[in-house]
Amino acid sequence: MNRNKKNCKRLCVLLVSSLLLSGAPSIDALAATNQKLYNYTTASTMKVDDTKITYKYNGITINMPGTPGILTSNNVALGPYIYIMNKTLGISTKYDKAKKTVTFKKGSNTLVLTLGSKTAKLNGKNVQMNAAPISVKYAESKKTAILVPTRFVAETFGYYYEWNASTATVQIYKNQKLSYDNKTVNYTGVLGKVSLDGKNINVKNMPTFLIGNTAMVQAYRVYNNVCGVRYRYNRETGKLTFKKGDITLEMQLGSTIAVVNGIRTDCGVSPKLVKNLETGVESVMVPGMFTSKALGYDYSWNSDTKTSQIKTSPKVGVTPNITLNPGNDSNKPSDGSSTGSDGTYEEIKYFNWGVAGEYTGAVDRAIMAMETQKNLMLNSGSASTLSTIEEIISDSEVETLFLHFSNKLDSVSASHDGNKVTISLKNTIAAPQNLVGSKELIDQVEVVYDNVNQKTDIIVTLKGHNANYELVPSSDNMSLNVRFYPNYMTDIVAGQDNNGYQYISFTGLADLKPAISEDEDNVYLDFTNVRNGIGEQMFVAEGDNPDSINNVTITSSSIDSSTVVIQKPNPNVKFLIHEDGTTLALYIDREDKIPEINNTPIKIKLPSGVKVSSIKDEDLYKLKQFQIMIPGDHRDFYSKNPIANTYDNVANIKVTYNASKQTVITVTTNKIQGYKYQVVNGVLELTVDSPSKIYDRIVVLDAGHGGKDPGAVYGSAQEKVINFNVQNVYAKDMFAKAGIKVYYTRTDDTLIALADRASFASQVEADLFISVHCNAASNTAARGTSVYYSSINKGKGPTGLTSKILATNLVNNLSSKLGTKNLGTIDKGFVVVRDNTVPAVLVELAFLSNPEDKAKLVSASFQKNAAQTICDTVVQIFKTYPTNR
Repeated sequence: MNRNKKNCKRLCVLLVSSLLLSGAPSIDALAATNQKLYNYTTASTMKVDDTKITYKYNGITINMPGTPGILTSNNVALGPYIYIMNKTLGISTKYDKAKKTVTFKKGSNTLVLTLGSKTAKLNGKNVQMNAAPISVKYAESKKTAILVPTRFVAETFGYYYEWNASTATVQIYKNQKLSYDNKTVNYTGVLGKVSLDGKNINVKNMPTFLIGNTAMVQAYRVYNNVCGVRYRYNRETGKLTFKKGDITLEMQLGSTIAVVNGIRTDCGVSPKLVKNLETGVESVMVPGMFTSKALGYDYSWNSDTKTSQIKTSPKVGVTPNITLNPGNDSNKPSDGSSTGSDGTYEEIKYFNWGVAGEYTGAVDRAIMAMETQKNLMLNSGSASTLSTIEEIISDSEVETLFLHFSNKLDSVSASHDGNKVTISLKNTIAAPQNLVGSKELIDQVEVVYDNVNQKTDIIVTLKGHNANYELVPSSDNMSLNVRFYPNYMTDIVAGQDNNGYQYISFTGLADLKPAISEDEDNVYLDFTNVRNGIGEQMFVAEGDNPDSINNVTITSSSIDSSTVVIQKPNPNVKFLIHEDGTTLALYIDREDKIPEINNTPIKIKLPSGVKVSSIKDEDLYKLKQFQIMIPGDHRDFYSKNPIANTYDNVANIKVTYNASKQTVITVTTNKIQGYKYQVVNGVLELTVDSPSKIYDRIVVLDAGHGGKDPGAVYGSAQEKVINFNVQNVYAKDMFAKAGIKVYYTRTDDTLIALADRASFASQVEADLFISVHCNAASNTAARGTSVYYSSINKGKGPTGLTSKILATNLVNNLSSKLGTKNLGTIDKGFVVVRDNTVPAVLVELAFLSNPEDKAKLVSASFQKNAAQTICDTVVQIFKTYPTNR
């Protein structure tokens, strides 16, 4: 790192020298003809040449609405820094109105320009420019902008710059020095973008590039982070696995053969591990169209914006959107454009701040840590003792726990639950102890030894909700490094959505959880235990629009603390907070845009001919949404008969049309809500309220394990699959027929934190919680059914239902119906039952480690019988212990 900084400084000195020796003339006068501008810097009106300069970056035209570049009389091009340097080149910028300075930061370079002055400061040293930056207002568009000498700024930060006088076009290039396929490539072609359903994905650290006519996109950031695909990359074998719903796609670095749900096909261009030799960023890149369509998405290549446009379709996770046969070339980019919004408003972006250059390396190392294995099967087979444990601070980007053992490790697993990370060491002895952390990330470390199972748990309490950690054993398996990486804020985006709502969204590697306050003028978001990967930024809207976001700043008070200040459009605005995964959005809504809210049913007029029996609905509670589906395309009908929102718990209502030829009414709520509807005289009356006011009986079903955590594995039998089949596949229709509302902690093969599973019951106002697992033991003779509860959980139903009563009923019914040994109920503090707010149990159906029990567990009939017994028991429980709602 120090060597790189020295090299940067040496390059800066050479650059300063070349600028000083250039001897460019100092001419301020502008060639006068037709274009009128008011120069705030000189407080005078001026005319400039009629030629309006167009700027392009890597072949893509830069959008500079109403603020074109201009030429000085000595042919120096001036352009708006906010659109060119900040929004396009990703250079961090800050305008100081009082000092009349613009500061540019990227990498190790800091450049300060002063309005009206040809003297700039580059890393603290004076440098002369050919023209001074100015603040102007365009007479034609009425817009204001700060114009800077673009060649000087671009070349200062290492960009290539070309001026074409005949077309009045500036071409700015960033030569990408890439390494892949064991060779170095000086790539000067298109650097493209990626979008999902019209929203850009931040791929600035490794933009899309073309191999032949194939667009290569980032596998992890695009599909795992944004599309929600379960993606895994095995560094040792080079195998890539993508899983979305019922679709599994397998690819191999260096091979054009892909396997989609077991069918071999040709992906056109092989996936590649690509490294940007200038930034050090390394990413797996895959053919965009093939990968997207194989997972069921729609895909098109927009040749104007150079964007890989990925769109959600009904096929996503259900069936591939391609023909699976060798020689398939569907992954090549093709011309296309995105469909317009279904709403009446145009989607607008005010600004999009991504990871600043100086943070890209740290952020990407943290992201790579997320991909590492959290379960290490080292299989030494021998017992070991934890000899020493110490905290190592190597730099500000990582804190490491170093564990040293007397013998080789057997197996290691880790789990992340809120602000705690638990590292479980099998077949390992340790002395109980507590350590206090010494840096920003680790608060304390507790070593707990389980004498019965000869297992040691190292519980690390973090000072915040840390995003990433990785387990790195030594080559001899005698020591283990547990590396912790901080949470980073990676994106801030502001704009107007297609419902007309203004918003500012914040995305991190993990939950951000800011403290939010406001006064008459501003809203303040204080982020603690989150690194500011954006850098210090300022947005000042051009003009003075009282209905719009006009001023946003982000500043850092310490390495792990930053504050965002949002100037209110007016003192009476309301703010709505919406959290979706690691993104938090703050919606701004003027009083005069808020419809009449009286919390009465939403009345949805139905088109003529629509039968009540044909109306379908789906609860998408994980997204805080639900949908009403009506056969046919009725978008025009609802544009003429708009749906008025009458609830303060509803964020927005959107009408779309899907590939199943249905009109879809999507209702997005502020938090998980229940709903019901009835049709009266051709009007669908929709009631939205808290779940307990809509449903008389609510159950949370929790399928244990998931994702990277398979649970117990014996041969081809995986515990997570059995759990999911019982709870999510077979029990679903049974509970629906019984009229019981069920919420699932996981709806696919995803690993959910234990604390999140437990807290989910309170979010949906559940009456009881049932987690299903399969047991395992080193003694293969162990068999039978047991049900766990925790006496620490004092959750009690309104008519006396407790966790122990629920556990007793379940273990007796399950062992009787399934023909398994009744091991009774056990009081133990498992997180999902201990930290719950309602009667909660954890069911161990049988032992996968026992041959007889395993034969039952893998049987579909056994799984169905288990689901039916759980459902029947719950029905009886509610009869004996009614909710009285």
